[in-house]
Amino acid sequence: MPKFIWVAEIATIGSFEQNLCDGIIIQDATEPISADITTEDDLSLSGHLSLIFGYLHGEYFTQELGNFIKVTTFAAGFAVFDRNLR
Repeated sequence: MPKFIWVAEIATIGSFEQNLCDGIIIQDATEPISADITTEDDLSLSGHLSLIFGYLHGEYFTQELGNFIKVTTFAAGFAVFDRNLR
């Protein structure tokens, strides 16, 4: 169970100018990096167990026991969260 999470909103420049996000990634900030990662080539998204879930351009993605899972959805962009760090 994560104690801290990272939330990243993803947007193109056009979407950002309209205060919209195209996607989101939620990651477990307390999950240690695998000892198997020894080169920059090993730093693929599917190599980290810290991914909780993400959404981008109509596709939901997550990991289950280290396997990368992707599902097409109907969800659209959303308004940016602008009430943080106040």
